[in-house]
Amino acid sequence: MKFVVQVQPFPTPAQEAAPADALRLCNEAAGIVSGVAWETQAFRNYDLRRPLAQPIAFRSDAAQRHRSPR
Repeated sequence: MKFVVQVQPFPTPAQEAAPADALRLCNEAAGIVSGVAWETQAFRNYDLRRPLAQPIAFRSDAAQRHRSPR
């Protein structure tokens, strides 16, 4: 005989907020990229790497620290 049980996990409040926070950080980074692209009139990926290295790396570090542990 085989029993099947459905289990629905209940995320913690921090786990519920994590995707929204990550999306907010990505949106802020995209805004920075867009602003720099228009200021420098450089729209290619390679041309934007140097002026964006510091601001995006800082945001990326913040996002990594914000991730919930697995």
